[in-house]
Amino acid sequence: MKGEDKGIPPILRQGESRHGRVARRENENEQRGVYTQVRERVADGGFRPDAEQIRLAKRLDDLARGLHAYTRPSLLGRLVSRFAPAAPKGLYIYGAVGRGKTALLDLFFDSLQIHHKRRIHFVPFMEDVHRRLFTARQSQGSEDPLLLVAKSLATEFDLLCLDEFLVEDVADAMILGRLFSVLFEHGVVLVATSNCPLERLYEDGLNRGLFLPFIDMMKTTIEEFRLSSPEDYRRAGTKARKLSFFLDEDGGTLAMQELWETVASTPLDETSGCDLSVGDRILSVPKANGGFAWFGYAALLERPLGGTDYLQLAERFKGLFIDGIPQFARGQSAARRMIALVDVYYDAGRMLVLSADAPIDSLFGDVDFPGVARARSRLTEMQSERYARRSGFVPDLWGEPS
Repeated sequence: MKGEDKGIPPILRQGESRHGRVARRENENEQRGVYTQVRERVADGGFRPDAEQIRLAKRLDDLARGLHAYTRPSLLGRLVSRFAPAAPKGLYIYGAVGRGKTALLDLFFDSLQIHHKRRIHFVPFMEDVHRRLFTARQSQGSEDPLLLVAKSLATEFDLLCLDEFLVEDVADAMILGRLFSVLFEHGVVLVATSNCPLERLYEDGLNRGLFLPFIDMMKTTIEEFRLSSPEDYRRAGTKARKLSFFLDEDGGTLAMQELWETVASTPLDETSGCDLSVGDRILSVPKANGGFAWFGYAALLERPLGGTDYLQLAERFKGLFIDGIPQFARGQSAARRMIALVDVYYDAGRMLVLSADAPIDSLFGDVDFPGVARARSRLTEMQSERYARRSGFVPDLWGEPS
């Protein structure tokens, strides 16, 4: 019999820090800026020397100093004074996959000694915005629902860090301009990462002309920073082992079952499922034990699920097993969901264990969705000893560090 799991915090609350460790990590990193931490990690072998990352670290430290000196004026203060202090100029950090954008964003976020800050992936952030819009539209008030939602968000944080800023959905594209104009008017500072420059956001999207004023506003409100490091650090030096990606032709399902029995301490055929609450819906998990869950491909990726569902899974399960993934084809919705799932699990520092018809480099076939290169890079890093140890996923299987 399945049990219902109701212990999942609201999506935007849990997004306040990566991995839910804000208090401990802030204490560790207080008084130590991004530049200092990068130099320390280079010294201990955690980072490779990279002049571009050093340049970004110094720019993030400049912004941190501005944020520590900045006090957002009250609503009344903004109304009665033309001399309210200007907010520090935020950053839009873009570059190819695996260059260290997310890593430096996290160092920046965790080192800040301010309390009203939020760090979240772009997809669940926008899903939360749409959920709030739906609720606002059901109310009897006359105020513009989007204005109401934007004002509410502006009261919740002074700094918003958005990872993987990528606009694909026309519903997102049509509200971003008004949403962020209100946030900026209320003094919110934005720091975002992306794989493409501002001018290429929502490229070839439906009614893109209506989106262009948002790009113009962003260019005048925040600074673009291209992180042009020379290599994909997720792939460089990766000591790949078949820990979490198995080919079906090599007996992938059987290998996954053996791994499941090792980490979940129960045979798969004797494992029951559970239910997770996702807003007002129930997400059924076919097999679950401890911090691990098992899905067949169709049960997870052919259903109309999204970032909110994947984020709840990542909160509950440190290891997510998905069996029988085919090679994806152009235009396939499941490919887009797979990209979103990889983003969420990687962002949470969790592990995906997959059996598939094709290796990582060709898993997405001729799919041309944005984010494919990032998903390949992140799945590759998940095979590394470094990632496995950091995620806390079955470290005893690795033995001593090599």
